[in-house]
Amino acid sequence: MHWWRGEGELVGYIHDMRQGRIIRADLHPGFLSYERRPRVVAALPGMGWTACYRLDAPTGPVSEDRPVLAWLVHDDGTITPHDVDHDGLVYCSTDTHGLSHVSPPRDLQVNTSG
Repeated sequence: MHWWRGEGELVGYIHDMRQGRIIRADLHPGFLSYERRPRVVAALPGMGWTACYRLDAPTGPVSEDRPVLAWLVHDDGTITPHDVDHDGLVYCSTDTHGLSHVSPPRDLQVNTSG
């Protein structure tokens, strides 16, 4: 996405590979809206954290744990975990359906039993 200011408004443009030209993003089929997302300013290693999911399956709910590959630090101060699935694809954990919680590495977990 490239942004240009035209006639007082900020407009996004994308490369339409089918037509081989640059077009306004809001004229592309399937365009829904512009969304301001925080910019990534740093990335930190996952350090053994795990994203834990509860997913609905035909046989009932199942759980899936995925290693956190990295923590992304954004310009608005938020930090989001990004995990990797069994196919090697990386997802923002907090944007992925079914996220239950994010667990620290075992050596950081506190024993709360009496």
